[in-house]
Amino acid sequence: MISICIPVYNYHVIPLIKELCKIRDKQGLDIEIIIADDSSSQEFSDQNEELREWKSILYFEKQNNIGRSAIRNFLASKSTKKYILFIDADSDLVSDDFISNYINALTKADVICGGTAYGDKPMEKSFILRYVYGINREVRSVEERNKNPYRSFSANNFCIERALFFKHQFDEQIKSYGHEDTLLGHRLKKDGITILHINNPLVHIGLEPSLDFIEKTNTGLENLILLVNNRPELNEMAEEVKVLHYYFILKKMGLVSLISKLFSKFQNRLLKNLTSEEPSLFYFDLYKLGYLCSRAKELQ
Repeated sequence: MISICIPVYNYHVIPLIKELCKIRDKQGLDIEIIIADDSSSQEFSDQNEELREWKSILYFEKQNNIGRSAIRNFLASKSTKKYILFIDADSDLVSDDFISNYINALTKADVICGGTAYGDKPMEKSFILRYVYGINREVRSVEERNKNPYRSFSANNFCIERALFFKHQFDEQIKSYGHEDTLLGHRLKKDGITILHINNPLVHIGLEPSLDFIEKTNTGLENLILLVNNRPELNEMAEEVKVLHYYFILKKMGLVSLISKLFSKFQNRLLKNLTSEEPSLFYFDLYKLGYLCSRAKELQ
């Protein structure tokens, strides 16, 4: 019935796979589990080495990194079930009903999204920004997510009919971190594909240090500006992306250069706050808008 597809990059995924296999076998579910490692470093390849011998899953290893979109499309190409459930490797299950909750919702919409949860606040200061961002920006109630179903779409935990996915795959021009799911959500909205959010979260346990998260955010912003610069029709995505919405306002007012100069002046002060024990998400929003303005002309 469902192919669970899990892209892996530099993460120890075996605990998650064991939990999924246990649930599948205990509940007798028609589930296949497919994992694709997108050229992880030797350290993580060794940690996941035993998966090569497991008979109850499909495990693929790419010799060259093909990117976040392409690896998901590759996983889908190896699936055989009617539905595909995409989940990220750095996840933990909240409930043994995780798979059955999806099965019970499959006919209610074209795409079903389970949501995201977070565990306890990390003790180390270096992980605080990612945690604060996740708790305040990614964790949403079902009611709130369903008010704006496309804006709330995320690639880390959703189920879609296989035949439908091949009409709306991830854009493989996006190879690095960021906004491949924003673009897919926009395409689903444009084509009238229905999305239903349910209360079936995965716990995001793969927190990055603040500086790593900021660097990944920078990459995502560069992806975003490349998309809108090269494809004018995607300007509509501003409805789903707040930072892009404000960028277009500044652009219309002729203030992008001014904001870029201010960002250059205050960037270090913003970074000092964002890497502290009490990072401000308001400052993070200012940082993202400033970075977007500073890079916009270079990426045209």
